[in-house]
Parts: sequence; C-alpha cells; structure tokens
Amino acid sequence: MKKILTLIICFISFFSMLNAQGQLKAEYYNGTNFEEYVGTNTVSNIDFYWDHESPMKGLNQHECSVIYTGQIKTPVSGEITFSARVDDGIRVYIDDRLIISNWQLNDVGISEGKIYLDAGKNYNITVKYFNAIYEAELKLFWKLPEDPNRTWYNKLWYGDDPVIISPEHFSAPVDKKAKKVDRA
Repeated sequence: MKKILTLIICFISFFSMLNAQGQLKAEYYNGTNFEEYVGTNTVSNIDFYWDHESPMKGLNQHECSVIYTGQIKTPVSGEITFSARVDDGIRVYIDDRLIISNWQLNDVGISEGKIYLDAGKNYNITVKYFNAIYEAELKLFWKLPEDPNRTWYNKLWYGDDPVIISPEHFSAPVDKKAKKVDRA
C-alpha cells in the first residue's frame, strides 16, 4: 500500500510540473501603482493588447497595473536582449536584477535591456506594468545571441528581429510565499 501511495504522489507531482510549464502568474490591480488588488490568474506569455476587453472581471484596463512572475529558461547561453513594446510603464527583472526600466507614460514605445544568461538554467522573472490612459499594450520580446553556424541566407530569409518569447520558455513561479508589493 505504501508503494502505491508513493507512486500516486509521484504521478501527481510529475503532472503538476508539466502543467506548470508555459505559465506566468499574473496579479491584476486597479490603479497605476498597484492600489486595488483585483485578482490573480496565469498567462502563457506576455503578448497583450486590451482596448474594449479586460483580461479579468473587475479590472479597469484603462487604468491598471499588473505583476507577472515566473521563471524563464533560454535555449542558448550568451547576452540576451530583452525588449518590450509597451503603452505606458514597464520594469523587467531577471533574478532581481533590473534590466528594463521605463516607468512613465509612453504612447507605445520600445524599451530594452541586456543580460547574460546560461542555457537551460531557470531564472526568476518579474515584469511590472502599468497603463494609465485608454488601451493597454504589452509585448515582451527577446533576441538570442546569433548562432555562428547560421548562414547569410538564413539570416536574410528568417530575419534578425527580436521575437515574442514563446510559452515553452516560461514556467510558473517556484516560491509560493506571498510577497509584499513594491509600489515603485
């Protein structure tokens, strides 16, 4: 009986880990500085445009703030360029290191920062976002280091622009402890 119970616990743990792949925790607030907590859900990546539709019941998408947390894993080692297309403010942290900081009103601007990451290693990621007026837009991209084996033809054909980070590179946050919200 003990072996069966252990086996069941192992299966549950395994499938819970699989289910957590491709997820970020999203905490939604009304107000531009995390004033009124609305709720939490999960998202597969950061690629949003909210105009007439809110991502969560009770959220005013025209004046809101969101904190996305989770982990990110890059397929290659090297200096990664993160960039965000954002309509208003954003801060991006990798393992508590601030790499993008543009915490002001913006009418759809691009912000970017660079950091060296090792392939296959999980890093904590936190993205803080606010929208103050009308539609809300947030898209998180990365540009991986160039593959030295890539031909000029492949570069010309496939391009060299940053791409939206796909869900398989994200996973749910590990630390389940409640964190105090940093309002800055």
